[in-house]
Amino acid sequence: MSGFFYIVTEGVHDVAFLGRLLSVAHGASRIEKLEELDDALRNWLGSFKWPTKRGEYHDISRLAVPAPAFYRLTTNKVVALRNAQGLTEIGKTLEIDLEAFSRAQNGPEAIGIVLDSDDEPKEQRFAKLRTSLEVVKLPAPSSLGAVSSGSPTVGVFALPEPGVPGTLEDILLALGNVAYPELAATAHGYAEQWRRKADAEATTPDWRELKKPAGAKKATIGAMTAVLKPGKSTTVSLEDNRWVSEHTKELACLQPSLAFLSALLSTPAPPATVPVQSPGEAP
Repeated sequence: MSGFFYIVTEGVHDVAFLGRLLSVAHGASRIEKLEELDDALRNWLGSFKWPTKRGEYHDISRLAVPAPAFYRLTTNKVVALRNAQGLTEIGKTLEIDLEAFSRAQNGPEAIGIVLDSDDEPKEQRFAKLRTSLEVVKLPAPSSLGAVSSGSPTVGVFALPEPGVPGTLEDILLALGNVAYPELAATAHGYAEQWRRKADAEATTPDWRELKKPAGAKKATIGAMTAVLKPGKSTTVSLEDNRWVSEHTKELACLQPSLAFLSALLSTPAPPATVPVQSPGEAP
């Protein structure tokens, strides 16, 4: 099995964003055919089933399978981007995937975890991730944004950058202001207008999502993608439009993310030849 890197994120937008960073800054190409993966990664991908059974019934509420997206670097190594579908699911996702890698007797060279900073103090957020890493017997890095030594190496990053409150939307707004300045200004005014209306109608349940801390930011991005990709999702716009491009890759808002990716993908480490030990498994 050739070397590969594994990055787990909070959501599908993070996967699309990181995929664009890999393509623009690292020359990576999206792997679209199952046959282009080696046997171990094909077997792992085959473990993603839909619909999933929850108790006595199969859940059909999710229309997208949370399977990973794969990118091939110019070094021929593969990066697997995994959507954990929420911060609270990252620990469980790590446990499931590391067990699968252990059965295949091959693990990733490096493991990255990417989440949103939100408004939670970085020490508190990092403490939660450290606990999740301890459960699966992975070495925690010294801090958010850092990459540990060892095999596999482990890095944890918080968007927009460690220690700064916010989410991926903060980065996208900065990118949109440069890539699509007129559209961004119009979308921002539109979202703010409805946010003020939502504040004035405190008892109306329709505005609940808009009144959240990142609500107006998400609405602004949504308004922009509705024009850029009518009828399609923000994920599709992130993949197809010029949010992350040669024109925007030098912007300050991207540098922390780019630095983290470079550290994770280039930290010297021998390939993981010993299977990753599953939680509870005897040494």
